[in-house]
Amino acid sequence: MAGTFEVDGDGVISEVRNFSGHYRPRDTPGHTPLLDVTRRAFQGHGWDFADDVWNYYSGPTRPLN
Repeated sequence: MAGTFEVDGDGVISEVRNFSGHYRPRDTPGHTPLLDVTRRAFQGHGWDFADDVWNYYSGPTRPLN
């Protein structure tokens, strides 16, 4: 998975995005949701974030050429 995240002045994760600019991961039926994958990766390093900071990018609004 790719993406970015923001941390506020108190060191709290304030936004997590799955958009990276080139790699476009998406939730796919039958696979673990991206929010769950992301949360587990962060928690594996001792970090967590609130559900409302997840900014899910669902993909382009027009077909890619």
